[in-house]
Amino acid sequence: MIVKIKRLVIFLHCWWFGHEPDYSGQVFDSDPDNYGWQNTPCKCCGLWDIPYHELVEGSRHYKVKQFFRYWLYKRWWPEKCIDCSKRYGKHNSCIPF
Repeated sequence: MIVKIKRLVIFLHCWWFGHEPDYSGQVFDSDPDNYGWQNTPCKCCGLWDIPYHELVEGSRHYKVKQFFRYWLYKRWWPEKCIDCSKRYGKHNSCIPF
C-alpha cells in the first residue's frame, strides 16, 4: 500500500512539474524508428514511453504560473494612465505634461 502511494506521488510530481530525461540511461538501437528521445527514461519515475512534447515543452506547473502572471498583470491590475502614469483614481483632468 505504501509503495503504491509513493509511486502515485512520484507520478503526480512528474505529471505536474514535467519529466526530467535521464540521458545517461538512454538506449540506442540500430532501428531508426526507435532512436533518440523515444528511448530516454525519466529520472524520477523511470517511464520509458514519454511523449516527445512532454520532454520539450513547458510543464503544467509552468503553464499555470504563466497564466496567473498574465491574469494578474494584464487583466486584474489596471494599466497606467498615459498622461499622469497613475494606476488608480480619476484621470479625467490629467495634465498631459
